[in-house]
Amino acid sequence: MAYVHSDIILCADCVYDTEMHTPLLMTLRRFLKPSGKAVIMASPRNGSLSEFLKAAHAYFRCDLCVEYDEAVSNRKVEGVPFRQHKCFPHLVTLDMMDMDG
Repeated sequence: MAYVHSDIILCADCVYDTEMHTPLLMTLRRFLKPSGKAVIMASPRNGSLSEFLKAAHAYFRCDLCVEYDEAVSNRKVEGVPFRQHKCFPHLVTLDMMDMDG
């Protein structure tokens, strides 16, 4: 089957199930161009984002950004800065790299 390869893939709230990390990473590799990038928004809840990043380092160059938007970071939820909540979304970018790289 011929796949369409993309420059960019956007994902949100997709790393909470740790059993799906490897299948997700393999799917991203399959559908991204060699110069492609995946952009993922995910919260750090229950440690699943940290586990995903550990797995992703085997296949991608990874970047994690927490302070990506001042309005989002400074928003208050029930009087508490949103960035202190377990559901505060973090921005992850995954850049393709050679399997040898």
